[in-house]
Amino acid sequence: MTMLAHYQLLFLLFSCGYLYSPAALAVSLDAARFNPGDDATSEMKIAHLHTLLAWTPAALANWPEAAGKSIRYTSVPGYFVQDDPATDPSTFDYAEHNLGLIERSYPTDRSYNNDAPKTQWQRFARWVNHLNKSCRKDSSVRYKVLVMGRHGQGYHNAAESFYGTPAWNCYWAELDGNGTSIWADPKLTPQGLSEASKANAFYKTRFEEHGMPYFQSYYSSPLTRCIQTAQGTFASLDLPAARPFAPVIKELFRESMTIHTCDHRSNKTYIRSIAPQFSFEEGFTEEDELWRGKQGEGETSDGQRARNKIVLDDVFTNDANTWISITSHSGEIASLLAVLDHRKFGLQTGQIIPVLVKAEIIDRPTTTSTIVSFTPEATYFTFVRPHRAVDFEGIVEPPFHIQGDWCIGFVCKVIGNRLQQSCKAQNRILRPGEDPSLAGLWATYWLYLHKHLRLINKIVGEKVSPARMVIAPLMDLMSFDLLAQGIFWQLHMKGLFAYLENIGGIKFILSLPRLPHKFASLMHRAITSNTTSPANGQVTGHHHYTDKQLKHVLDSDISSDMPCPTELFIALAHTSVVRHRAASTEPEPGEELHVMARKVLSAIDGFDPEAWAKENEFASKDITLLMGRLYHAAVRLFSTLTMPRAAVLAAYPRQACYESLRKSQRLELLGLIQQGLGTFDFSHALGWPMVVAGVASGTSHEARNEADYADALKIQDMVDAYYTRAWMYPISDISVFIILGKLRSFWRSGKTEWDECFYEPTAC
Repeated sequence: MTMLAHYQLLFLLFSCGYLYSPAALAVSLDAARFNPGDDATSEMKIAHLHTLLAWTPAALANWPEAAGKSIRYTSVPGYFVQDDPATDPSTFDYAEHNLGLIERSYPTDRSYNNDAPKTQWQRFARWVNHLNKSCRKDSSVRYKVLVMGRHGQGYHNAAESFYGTPAWNCYWAELDGNGTSIWADPKLTPQGLSEASKANAFYKTRFEEHGMPYFQSYYSSPLTRCIQTAQGTFASLDLPAARPFAPVIKELFRESMTIHTCDHRSNKTYIRSIAPQFSFEEGFTEEDELWRGKQGEGETSDGQRARNKIVLDDVFTNDANTWISITSHSGEIASLLAVLDHRKFGLQTGQIIPVLVKAEIIDRPTTTSTIVSFTPEATYFTFVRPHRAVDFEGIVEPPFHIQGDWCIGFVCKVIGNRLQQSCKAQNRILRPGEDPSLAGLWATYWLYLHKHLRLINKIVGEKVSPARMVIAPLMDLMSFDLLAQGIFWQLHMKGLFAYLENIGGIKFILSLPRLPHKFASLMHRAITSNTTSPANGQVTGHHHYTDKQLKHVLDSDISSDMPCPTELFIALAHTSVVRHRAASTEPEPGEELHVMARKVLSAIDGFDPEAWAKENEFASKDITLLMGRLYHAAVRLFSTLTMPRAAVLAAYPRQACYESLRKSQRLELLGLIQQGLGTFDFSHALGWPMVVAGVASGTSHEARNEADYADALKIQDMVDAYYTRAWMYPISDISVFIILGKLRSFWRSGKTEWDECFYEPTAC
């Protein structure tokens, strides 16, 4: 099968059967109390909301009957076209459709008798007034018309459009700006100011020519873009003295509190300076005490709906007015609509939606239940940047400033990381479909994986220049699998080597002015993963590379995850070749293979860690020398464990038997690992040597009474503790957990051979 056909087949498989539909991480740091739905009444208690009681009505002066009772909200359909599922939110414009008010008759139309014709707004207003008058006979019901407008375009909206949503969500949104624009609590752009002016002109004609009732109350989010929008929309209108523009800033009408800086409000002093005619609700704090972006925590949907229930209860119980304007945000209005039992209706910047709301007192006491209000959000800054390895190399940031195809892959990595965090929270690998709460996240993962596959197929199908070779995107494809599944990685690796052969092989690669991006990483992973794969399950695409070719590639980059000296990496590659050939030889490996094995073992023994450390210093002299000695011992023990037994014993004639050789080499490696553990708080550089020590500690059940059995168990405990910590490391991939699982099964089994532990291909 050709490389192109391989990836087109994978694409076909993904699109035909493996689509499982993302939810937020389930990690809880704070709890709110909220009983959602029709049964709901809500009191939300969130850590850090110590001013909440100031916002929650203490005495329900305007609706005393609601005291101690639940309030149920429903949007009353049949009055605005936005209620109709046939209305498309993406193309709907309030200004072109009279705010969506439906042309219809009302029972109260009869009361006009022979008066002059009334407008649709006037007749609707009379009907709403009638509904509330009727409610006076039933004090358990109230009606209000909530007209909710989204702010005009802010500089954060413009930045997201410029950088693209993937790069915005994963990187730029956590910054205050880019040196040209500021989007921390951003102001309106010229387009946003124009959208506010459009709303101003619209309301002017509705009030003066169409008889739309003037608003009785105005509320605004405390964020600057909403305050500017409300000012631009209403401040210059000629309003009656009885119904002035006297806006109140309410904290809980703010946007969903993500870790984005655009959701972090300015302090009260600043807000007062830009909007002196606005008043603040009681209890409004000087500083923003709700936003938790600096802690890497964002508000959950349940938490937002809970606070929305609080603010609606506040408005309906403390504000006797019927016609109410709310200037807020897309996410907040969407959440309010959900609490009001309205259909989903997304708003573009500057758009407006009215809702006739019926509030009913439910004759039951307030109850509570626990929900998660804030949860960690996985982005580059919160999960990746703090944990990138700095032991042996500096950090080069991803090219977030560049727009292009790389964004597709980056989103795959971020989503894969979120899936991985869920796996770590449950301490197991979650396959698609196993956890319903992750269905949407999986769907997004597959969507972007499909985009990445289409990109690869496009590049493979073209005659490309060396600069556009597909090595890096194919490496990314393997990385995506190891983040979320750990199933297809070897297929991707084999396909990559097949692709390299199709474009001219290793000779062509080495003829380029510089090695393709990530090619050295490919060789590191291919050689290392072959060690943790069975002899008959190897990736063989590089087995024919010469020592000179391997050295050229491996010398070009050092892996901080496995800083193995090049000479020893080459020895590992040759060991895999010997293992592969030995597994293909019946009944026993021939003399030629024994000669080859002894040659590899001789090269390992001839390696000089001190000489290597002098020529290849990194981090520090002591660390470089420690790594040289550590990997020398680990590679030697690995070869002892995996090479044909006769060749191994021939290479070490002074050893009485194989078991004593294995034991002495294991003790040497153990001492160096313990030295490494004393040097580093934690380092992935110890990972592969730990695997070797873990397999070397495998002991049969019959050996329980032997003297070194307890020592073997201690090694197993050490390796288990290391890999458990490595698994919980924020940016480690699924291969770590798979290796840990195989080692644990191997130890329990009483088996002792390498391929009895790694009986199937396992990435490392």
